[in-house]
Amino acid sequence: EYLVGISTISGIIHEVCDAIWEVFSQQYIVWPTDLESIAEKFNSLHKFPHCCGAIDGKHIEIEKPSQSGGAYYNYKGYHSIVLLGVCDAECNFTYISVGSYGSQSDSSVFSYSEFGKAIMSDDIPWPTPKNLPNTNIQHNFFLIGDEAFPLSEHLLRPYSGRNLPDDEAYFNQRLSTARNTIERTFGILANRFRIFRGEIESPPKIAESIVKACTTLHNYIKKSSDVNTPQARSSQNRNLRSSFDSNPEAPRGRPPTIGIQTRNIFKEYLYSQANSSNN
Repeated sequence: EYLVGISTISGIIHEVCDAIWEVFSQQYIVWPTDLESIAEKFNSLHKFPHCCGAIDGKHIEIEKPSQSGGAYYNYKGYHSIVLLGVCDAECNFTYISVGSYGSQSDSSVFSYSEFGKAIMSDDIPWPTPKNLPNTNIQHNFFLIGDEAFPLSEHLLRPYSGRNLPDDEAYFNQRLSTARNTIERTFGILANRFRIFRGEIESPPKIAESIVKACTTLHNYIKKSSDVNTPQARSSQNRNLRSSFDSNPEAPRGRPPTIGIQTRNIFKEYLYSQANSSNN
Protein backbone atom coordinates (compact mmCIF):
# COMPACT_ATOMS: atom_id res chain seq x y z
CA GLU A 1 0.00 0.00 0.00
CA TYR A 2 2.83 2.38 0.84
CA LEU A 3 5.16 1.01 -1.87
CA VAL A 4 7.95 0.42 0.61
CA GLY A 5 9.93 -2.79 0.31
CA ILE A 6 10.14 -5.29 3.15
CA SER A 7 13.92 -4.98 3.27
CA THR A 8 13.62 -1.19 3.57
CA ILE A 9 11.15 -1.44 6.44
CA SER A 10 13.31 -4.07 8.11
CA GLY A 11 16.32 -1.79 7.85
CA ILE A 12 14.39 1.14 9.34
CA ILE A 13 13.22 -0.98 12.27
CA HIS A 14 16.77 -2.13 12.89
CA GLU A 15 18.14 1.43 12.83
CA VAL A 16 15.43 2.82 15.10
CA CYS A 17 15.78 0.02 17.65
CA ASP A 18 19.57 0.36 17.65
CA ALA A 19 19.21 4.11 18.18
CA ILE A 20 16.85 3.61 21.13
CA TRP A 21 19.31 1.22 22.71
CA GLU A 22 22.39 3.37 22.09
CA VAL A 23 20.80 6.61 23.31
CA PHE A 24 18.68 5.46 26.24
CA SER A 25 20.18 2.24 27.58
CA GLN A 26 23.06 4.07 29.25
CA GLN A 27 20.48 5.98 31.27
CA TYR A 28 17.74 3.41 31.79
CA ILE A 29 19.46 0.01 31.91
CA VAL A 30 22.54 0.50 34.06
CA TRP A 31 23.92 -1.75 36.75
CA PRO A 32 22.96 0.04 39.99
CA THR A 33 25.45 1.78 42.23
CA ASP A 34 22.91 1.72 45.08
CA LEU A 35 22.55 -2.03 45.54
CA GLU A 36 21.86 -1.60 49.25
CA SER A 37 18.73 0.43 48.52
CA ILE A 38 17.52 -2.33 46.18
CA ALA A 39 18.17 -4.87 48.94
CA GLU A 40 16.17 -2.73 51.37
CA LYS A 41 13.28 -2.70 48.90
CA PHE A 42 13.38 -6.49 48.51
CA ASN A 43 13.27 -6.76 52.28
CA SER A 44 10.36 -4.36 52.68
CA LEU A 45 8.33 -6.01 49.90
CA HIS A 46 9.29 -9.67 50.29
CA LYS A 47 11.07 -9.97 53.65
CA PHE A 48 14.14 -11.22 51.80
CA PRO A 49 17.03 -9.02 53.01
CA HIS A 50 20.37 -8.52 51.26
CA CYS A 51 18.87 -9.46 47.88
CA CYS A 52 20.11 -7.11 45.15
CA GLY A 53 18.09 -8.55 42.28
CA ALA A 54 16.38 -11.54 40.70
CA ILE A 55 17.78 -13.20 37.59
CA ASP A 56 16.08 -15.36 34.98
CA GLY A 57 16.00 -15.97 31.25
CA LYS A 58 13.38 -16.22 28.53
CA HIS A 59 13.25 -17.75 25.10
CA ILE A 60 12.10 -15.15 22.58
CA GLU A 61 10.45 -16.96 19.68
CA ILE A 62 11.74 -16.04 16.22
CA GLU A 63 11.11 -17.34 12.72
CA LYS A 64 13.50 -20.01 11.54
CA PRO A 65 16.68 -18.26 10.34
CA SER A 66 17.95 -19.30 6.94
CA GLN A 67 20.99 -21.56 6.86
CA SER A 68 21.14 -21.72 10.66
CA GLY A 69 20.94 -25.47 11.06
CA GLY A 70 19.80 -26.28 14.57
CA ALA A 71 21.56 -23.40 16.31
CA TYR A 72 18.37 -21.55 17.20
CA TYR A 73 16.14 -24.60 17.70
CA ASN A 74 15.52 -25.05 21.41
CA TYR A 75 14.60 -28.08 23.48
CA LYS A 76 10.97 -26.89 23.63
CA GLY A 77 10.54 -27.30 19.90
CA TYR A 78 10.76 -23.84 18.35
CA HIS A 79 13.39 -21.34 17.21
CA SER A 80 14.47 -18.67 19.65
CA ILE A 81 17.04 -16.31 21.03
CA VAL A 82 17.53 -16.04 24.79
CA LEU A 83 16.96 -12.93 26.89
CA LEU A 84 18.86 -13.03 30.17
CA GLY A 85 17.62 -10.40 32.61
CA VAL A 86 18.13 -9.11 36.13
CA CYS A 87 15.55 -6.89 37.82
CA ASP A 88 15.20 -4.87 41.01
CA ALA A 89 12.36 -5.20 43.51
CA GLU A 90 10.17 -2.82 41.48
CA CYS A 91 10.35 -4.70 38.17
CA ASN A 92 12.96 -2.52 36.48
CA PHE A 93 15.63 -4.28 34.43
CA THR A 94 19.09 -3.64 35.86
CA TYR A 95 20.89 -5.87 33.35
CA ILE A 96 19.98 -7.62 30.12
CA SER A 97 21.82 -9.74 27.60
CA VAL A 98 20.07 -10.99 24.48
CA GLY A 99 21.02 -13.00 21.43
CA SER A 100 22.26 -16.37 22.67
CA TYR A 101 21.24 -19.32 20.51
CA GLY A 102 18.05 -21.04 21.58
CA SER A 103 19.83 -24.40 21.40
CA GLN A 104 22.22 -23.45 24.20
CA SER A 105 21.53 -24.96 27.59
CA ASP A 106 20.31 -22.50 30.14
CA SER A 107 23.31 -22.84 32.41
CA SER A 108 25.69 -22.18 29.52
CA VAL A 109 23.85 -18.98 28.54
CA PHE A 110 24.60 -17.61 31.99
CA SER A 111 28.10 -19.06 32.25
CA TYR A 112 29.25 -17.61 28.93
CA SER A 113 27.69 -14.18 29.44
CA GLU A 114 29.93 -11.36 30.62
CA PHE A 115 27.63 -10.90 33.59
CA GLY A 116 27.82 -14.56 34.55
CA LYS A 117 31.60 -14.49 34.37
CA ALA A 118 31.66 -11.38 36.57
CA ILE A 119 29.39 -13.01 39.15
CA MET A 120 31.38 -16.23 39.36
CA SER A 121 34.76 -14.47 39.48
CA ASP A 122 33.50 -11.98 42.09
CA ASP A 123 34.22 -8.97 39.87
CA ILE A 124 31.02 -7.12 40.77
CA PRO A 125 31.33 -4.32 43.36
CA TRP A 126 28.98 -5.68 46.02
CA PRO A 127 28.16 -3.70 49.15
CA THR A 128 30.17 -4.50 52.26
CA PRO A 129 28.59 -7.40 54.18
CA LYS A 130 26.25 -6.28 56.95
CA ASN A 131 24.27 -7.83 59.76
CA LEU A 132 20.99 -9.44 58.83
CA PRO A 133 18.00 -7.59 60.36
CA ASN A 134 17.55 -8.10 64.11
CA THR A 135 20.67 -10.26 64.40
CA ASN A 136 24.44 -10.09 64.80
CA ILE A 137 24.87 -12.39 61.80
CA GLN A 138 26.98 -10.73 59.14
CA HIS A 139 26.00 -11.71 55.63
CA ASN A 140 26.99 -10.73 52.11
CA PHE A 141 24.64 -9.35 49.43
CA PHE A 142 23.50 -11.51 46.52
CA LEU A 143 21.19 -12.20 43.59
CA ILE A 144 18.56 -14.95 43.49
CA GLY A 145 17.77 -17.37 40.68
CA ASP A 146 16.23 -20.77 40.11
CA GLU A 147 17.84 -24.20 39.84
CA ALA A 148 19.39 -23.49 36.44
CA PHE A 149 21.87 -21.05 37.95
CA PRO A 150 25.06 -22.03 39.77
CA LEU A 151 25.10 -21.59 43.53
CA SER A 152 27.78 -19.19 44.71
CA GLU A 153 28.59 -16.68 47.42
CA HIS A 154 26.64 -13.98 45.58
CA LEU A 155 24.01 -16.06 43.79
CA LEU A 156 21.49 -18.12 45.74
CA ARG A 157 19.24 -20.77 44.25
CA PRO A 158 16.70 -23.20 45.78
CA TYR A 159 17.60 -26.47 47.45
CA SER A 160 17.01 -29.33 45.05
CA GLY A 161 15.17 -32.56 45.65
CA ARG A 162 11.86 -33.69 47.10
CA ASN A 163 10.74 -34.23 50.69
CA LEU A 164 13.08 -31.51 51.89
CA PRO A 165 13.51 -30.71 55.59
CA ASP A 166 11.19 -27.99 56.83
CA ASP A 167 13.87 -25.30 56.93
CA GLU A 168 15.01 -25.97 53.35
CA ALA A 169 11.44 -26.10 52.07
CA TYR A 170 10.70 -22.81 53.82
CA PHE A 171 13.79 -21.22 52.28
CA ASN A 172 12.69 -22.38 48.83
CA GLN A 173 9.24 -20.93 49.35
CA ARG A 174 10.58 -17.55 50.41
CA LEU A 175 13.12 -17.45 47.60
CA SER A 176 10.44 -18.34 45.06
CA THR A 177 8.25 -15.49 46.25
CA ALA A 178 11.07 -12.96 45.94
CA ARG A 179 12.31 -14.42 42.65
CA ASN A 180 8.85 -14.04 41.13
CA THR A 181 9.75 -10.38 40.69
CA ILE A 182 11.65 -11.20 37.51
CA GLU A 183 8.68 -13.23 36.23
CA ARG A 184 6.45 -10.21 36.77
CA THR A 185 8.99 -8.02 35.00
CA PHE A 186 8.93 -10.28 31.94
CA GLY A 187 5.13 -10.36 32.15
CA ILE A 188 4.84 -6.57 32.16
CA LEU A 189 7.24 -6.39 29.21
CA ALA A 190 5.17 -8.87 27.22
CA ASN A 191 1.90 -7.09 27.97
CA ARG A 192 3.29 -3.74 26.88
CA PHE A 193 4.79 -4.85 23.57
CA ARG A 194 2.59 -7.00 21.34
CA ILE A 195 5.53 -8.15 19.28
CA PHE A 196 6.10 -10.78 21.99
CA ARG A 197 2.67 -12.35 21.43
CA GLY A 198 3.99 -14.48 18.59
CA GLU A 199 7.23 -15.18 16.81
CA ILE A 200 9.30 -12.20 15.75
CA GLU A 201 9.39 -12.41 11.97
CA SER A 202 12.87 -10.98 11.58
CA PRO A 203 16.43 -12.29 11.34
CA PRO A 204 18.11 -12.91 14.72
CA LYS A 205 20.15 -9.69 14.69
CA ILE A 206 17.07 -7.54 14.10
CA ALA A 207 15.10 -9.54 16.69
CA GLU A 208 17.93 -8.88 19.13
CA SER A 209 17.72 -5.13 18.44
CA ILE A 210 13.95 -5.20 18.93
CA VAL A 211 14.25 -6.93 22.30
CA LYS A 212 16.93 -4.50 23.46
CA ALA A 213 14.77 -1.53 22.46
CA CYS A 214 11.70 -2.97 24.20
CA THR A 215 13.54 -3.60 27.48
CA THR A 216 14.93 -0.08 27.37
CA LEU A 217 11.49 1.41 26.74
CA HIS A 218 10.07 -0.78 29.49
CA ASN A 219 12.39 0.90 32.00
CA TYR A 220 11.77 4.34 30.49
CA ILE A 221 8.00 3.97 30.84
CA LYS A 222 8.28 2.39 34.28
CA LYS A 223 10.54 5.08 35.68
CA SER A 224 8.74 7.94 33.95
CA SER A 225 5.18 7.07 34.91
CA ASP A 226 5.49 4.04 37.21
CA VAL A 227 2.84 2.33 35.14
CA ASN A 228 2.10 -1.08 36.59
CA THR A 229 -1.42 -2.02 35.65
CA PRO A 230 -3.37 -4.79 37.39
CA GLN A 231 -3.37 -6.62 34.06
CA ALA A 232 0.40 -6.55 33.93
CA ARG A 233 0.77 -7.51 37.58
CA SER A 234 -1.56 -10.48 37.21
CA SER A 235 -0.01 -11.65 33.95
CA GLN A 236 0.79 -15.32 33.88
CA ASN A 237 3.65 -14.48 31.53
CA ARG A 238 2.10 -16.49 28.73
CA ASN A 239 3.65 -14.32 26.01
CA LEU A 240 7.31 -14.89 26.83
CA ARG A 241 8.20 -18.55 26.94
CA SER A 242 10.24 -19.62 29.91
CA SER A 243 13.88 -20.46 29.36
CA PHE A 244 15.22 -21.17 32.83
CA ASP A 245 12.21 -22.69 34.58
CA SER A 246 12.37 -26.38 35.48
CA ASN A 247 14.99 -27.08 32.88
CA PRO A 248 16.58 -30.52 33.17
CA GLU A 249 19.93 -29.06 32.11
CA ALA A 250 20.80 -27.46 35.43
CA PRO A 251 24.46 -26.93 36.39
CA ARG A 252 26.25 -30.17 37.11
CA GLY A 253 28.69 -30.96 39.87
CA ARG A 254 28.85 -29.97 43.50
CA PRO A 255 28.45 -26.25 44.25
CA PRO A 256 31.41 -24.41 45.82
CA THR A 257 31.60 -24.80 49.60
CA ILE A 258 31.27 -21.06 50.18
CA GLY A 259 28.02 -21.02 48.21
CA ILE A 260 26.64 -23.88 50.28
CA GLN A 261 27.64 -22.14 53.51
CA THR A 262 26.17 -18.81 52.40
CA ARG A 263 22.83 -20.38 51.54
CA ASN A 264 22.73 -22.43 54.76
CA ILE A 265 23.34 -19.37 56.91
CA PHE A 266 20.58 -17.46 55.16
CA LYS A 267 18.23 -20.45 55.38
CA GLU A 268 18.79 -20.70 59.12
CA TYR A 269 18.16 -16.98 59.50
CA LEU A 270 14.86 -17.06 57.61
CA TYR A 271 13.64 -20.15 59.44
CA SER A 272 14.57 -18.81 62.88
CA GLN A 273 12.83 -15.50 62.13
CA ALA A 274 9.70 -17.37 61.08
CA ASN A 275 9.71 -19.48 64.24
CA SER A 276 10.28 -16.49 66.52
CA SER A 277 7.39 -14.60 64.93
CA ASN A 278 5.10 -17.58 65.47
CA ASN A 279 5.91 -17.86 69.17
